[in-house]
Amino acid sequence: MTPIPRLRSESRTCKLIPKNNSPMKIAHAKARIVARFGQTCRLVTSSNEIIDCHIKKNIPAPVTGDWVEWEQSRRLVTAVLPRQSLLERMDKTGRCKPLAANMDQIMIVSAYKSPAIDTLLIDRYLLFSENQGIQAILVFNKHDLNSSSKPMSGIMNVYENLGYPCIQCSTVSGLNLDRLKGMITHHTTILVGQSGVGKSSILNAIAPEVQAPTSVLSAGIQQGQHTTTVATLYPVGNGGNVIDSPGVRQFTPCIQDWKAVEKGFIEIYQQAQYCRFNNCRHLQEQGCAVIESVRNNEISPARLDSYHHFLKKLS
Repeated sequence: MTPIPRLRSESRTCKLIPKNNSPMKIAHAKARIVARFGQTCRLVTSSNEIIDCHIKKNIPAPVTGDWVEWEQSRRLVTAVLPRQSLLERMDKTGRCKPLAANMDQIMIVSAYKSPAIDTLLIDRYLLFSENQGIQAILVFNKHDLNSSSKPMSGIMNVYENLGYPCIQCSTVSGLNLDRLKGMITHHTTILVGQSGVGKSSILNAIAPEVQAPTSVLSAGIQQGQHTTTVATLYPVGNGGNVIDSPGVRQFTPCIQDWKAVEKGFIEIYQQAQYCRFNNCRHLQEQGCAVIESVRNNEISPARLDSYHHFLKKLS
């Protein structure tokens, strides 16, 4: 059998068509996390649709408030976009657990009565806000239950003198609800505070379209029940968003450096520049301008005690 002659390379006239091995382009869209439930989440799309999605494995865990990319065809969150701010708490093992992201304002809610006000908890959230560079607003709810304004006035004066807005309000009488409504316009605001202080009630009063679940205090111990079980983002009027977070009895911010603790107390941070030593921690050091300011009633002793409390947590 006569062999078939090979074609010389220069005599080839045909062109090989390369195979198209490039992957199919998948359509991604941008959306925002409304709430997360384990490996699934609820998000709001650019067209204001509410969609339930799965979360792709091996990506940073998204939290409420995150901006994400998602595949519409598979309803799958594929990427978490860079965050502008992040609220984290430290768990019992010392690890940081993210709770919510991309807020530019925090409303720290306390109550005039039941549960009792916790100034250390307020300072914990202020420590977070100062290090994140977001606006903090202190809200004192249940003003209708106020029998004597003297104790609360003293507490409010401390924070007002530091420049923090302090708003007394009541969802029963309507006191200052319009003011709060104006403050959330064009902001992403997170509501934080103890269980039972009325965060969800405030949200419902200033944004009736939301209707977040509420509850009463637990009988006997006068502590709130955890009505809000996951942080949930609610779009409200005039371009605002409010994140209603679960009530807490304890909150430890993820601060692991004493300089960050100092930064979280603005009056201490400002006076620290006048201390004799650059590494002064405002304990019992000679030439400490902070301790001198406390003696001169320029800094609240309670605030210095809070600062010392956080320093001990680092040791």
